[in-house]
Amino acid sequence: MNRSWTLPIVGFALALSLRIVGLDFFLPHQSDPDDHAIDQLQQIQTGESDYAYSWGKYGHLIPRGMSVLPTPQTDKALEPAHAEAHFDVAGQNHLRARWVSAILGALAVPGTYWLARYWFSGGWSLLAALFAGTSLLHVSFSQQARPHVPFATLALFAVLAAMQLRRTPTAKHMALYLVMLFLSVGTLHSAAFLLPAGLLAVWFSRRPGRFPLPALAWQAFAVIVSLAAFWPFLYGPVETFTFNEQEASNRFPHMLGMSMFTGEGFRIWYDALKGYDPVLLWAAALGFVGALIRLVHWKKAAADPDRAERQKDLLVMLGFALPCTLAFGLFRYSFERFFIPLYPYLGLLAALALYDVTGLFSRVVPRLRAPIGFVLAALALALPTYASVRLVWLRSQPDTYQLAAQFLAPTQSEERILLHPRAFLPLAGHLDESANPASRRFPYSSAWLRYMSKRNAQNFEDGGTEFLAFPPELNRVARSGQPEHVQELCEILPTMGSTIALCIMSEGSGRTEGLKQALARIADRVWLTPHTEGAVYANDGYQEDDMLHAVLNAEVWGPRLALFRIREDERTGADLDEASTNSGATQAE
Repeated sequence: MNRSWTLPIVGFALALSLRIVGLDFFLPHQSDPDDHAIDQLQQIQTGESDYAYSWGKYGHLIPRGMSVLPTPQTDKALEPAHAEAHFDVAGQNHLRARWVSAILGALAVPGTYWLARYWFSGGWSLLAALFAGTSLLHVSFSQQARPHVPFATLALFAVLAAMQLRRTPTAKHMALYLVMLFLSVGTLHSAAFLLPAGLLAVWFSRRPGRFPLPALAWQAFAVIVSLAAFWPFLYGPVETFTFNEQEASNRFPHMLGMSMFTGEGFRIWYDALKGYDPVLLWAAALGFVGALIRLVHWKKAAADPDRAERQKDLLVMLGFALPCTLAFGLFRYSFERFFIPLYPYLGLLAALALYDVTGLFSRVVPRLRAPIGFVLAALALALPTYASVRLVWLRSQPDTYQLAAQFLAPTQSEERILLHPRAFLPLAGHLDESANPASRRFPYSSAWLRYMSKRNAQNFEDGGTEFLAFPPELNRVARSGQPEHVQELCEILPTMGSTIALCIMSEGSGRTEGLKQALARIADRVWLTPHTEGAVYANDGYQEDDMLHAVLNAEVWGPRLALFRIREDERTGADLDEASTNSGATQAE
């Protein structure tokens, strides 16, 4: 095998092996938030939707690709004895989308390697790739059914194609860039940041005195075709909704405005790097200083054709990285996942830092340059590699929801479970009459809930559990710890007819202090997630803070849960309709 392919292929294999361990975590009971691709797939296949706004949230490349696969199904009866078969079917599309993320996430390793080869030797290029490949943030999102990691890799290969087009402006390289641009645009709207890189590539590769109009026209054509194929909501009929007393459209449900660009995104990115990848943060920061020092010497390199060419490569690369960094850094509502496309470039900066530090040490002992570089690289990669391995191992073990379900399994046919607003259990059961995912009475990101809601009211009725939704009109008082709100819950909860209540106990998870206090008064805690003193629970929320600390200290994946049995002397036996009436009257007062 050609040596130029050996390291990338080995790196890809190792990265993929890491990402597929525990790939089915939280499925099907607590599927990924922001998994709009799954609802888009459902709309493509059946014309039905749980949430209308999902249709216009992201490009449709991933769900369109998944739609060619057979629809998951089973001929097993809706009976508790066949619950596992239905669990598999309910989570199958989510798992398929996660495989897309895992494979494309692993491809970021060879992509980063080839990007680094523009400036580094093979060894240092491999280090840059491993920095990106072992990033805790990157590995975590490579196991989720969201488009951010797939887009990041497609954008990386689009930049690589643009750089190759700049060096060798042939029809083959133009076609490669157009394909990658087409796929990137079809995945995520962040592909807009690729356009400057493409423009710079064709500008630097143009013939002297010629304006590259044909090349620019081909890029515009690729974008238009991708929008036509994967963004049908831009030109087709869509539903509207009310937001802040104003009518809004599901055509592109993302809010933007100049007042939102305050620079807050840079703090969010810093917090994300500190909480997920502190080694990468400080190594990249040091490498950034080294890169700035090198830029000072650009004028001296003007007479060197080779270095001048590499500077043009750098400008093409920055054509994507710089606008992306500025836009998301200035945007006050950025999330950590927005910055995933920049991780290959952070890997380059981190490798540059270790290259420079190795050079400083080798001045003392020149013959030991290679061993010093190897030791520094091993030390730098030790923590992120261990953290990522521990992350996927934790996700491969039974999570806290599964442990709660195991506790309830012997008596599940006798229970009516009142669910925490953000939790659902992997139990065979049926839903109360209000169980419509779109109503948000149940956790809307649960694939198991969606699956049961599309069957019938007799789901697992013989021997199954009945799930009761926590009334959304009580969310405000459930969050509050005020005595009057706790008393209100104490009066209402017993009227719902539940025997068991599930509550998330982790600090900062759902903010249900009032609910916890009320349950302590009217119920007996019969189960708590097993833990030792000082144990940490990973919640896997929208924006998890200090994930590294959670991964290194957690004993089980998921939030800390508790089950409370409502005391018989507190229960009224009333059904959910009566409870809803009571809660509505309470709110009116």
